[in-house]
Amino acid sequence: ETAVGLYSLSARILATIQAFAIPFTQSVFPRASHLFAEHPESGWILVRRVLKLLLPVMTVICLLVAIAAPLFVHILGGKEYADAVTSLRIMSIVPVLITVDKVLSEIVMVNVGLSEQLPRIYMIIGAINLILLWPLIHFYVVNGAAVSLVVSEAVALLLMFYSIKKMLR
Repeated sequence: ETAVGLYSLSARILATIQAFAIPFTQSVFPRASHLFAEHPESGWILVRRVLKLLLPVMTVICLLVAIAAPLFVHILGGKEYADAVTSLRIMSIVPVLITVDKVLSEIVMVNVGLSEQLPRIYMIIGAINLILLWPLIHFYVVNGAAVSLVVSEAVALLLMFYSIKKMLR
């Protein structure tokens, strides 16, 4: 029960950070759809611009969260949540991974005809997460759950990159 609370605090802090990027990627979607349909090269240019803008911002924010994790945990959870600092630091990369995930899945894959790959990718990462979760939680409790999440999100990106690269050949 304590571990769930620790994980939940870390996850909520990171979800708040992630909320900054989501409206931006959603607002780019209509333009990207048009460009990929009419001028695919311009669609790819837009994707690179979006990533050049979002990635540095999200990376800096996530680094600041990792560095200031004790302060965030203390302010938002109090002393009894001090053990959440490590899981927050482990998971601090997740908003960056999810930002790239959103760009690849919602802006690229949907617009280049790879949307049928997405459910398969999500099922694979769900299975990986479940397979990793049990032993990692058993040995590392909340930090194991944090590692499982990071690995799953990283695998999702690799599968998306692979699907896109395969389509471009």
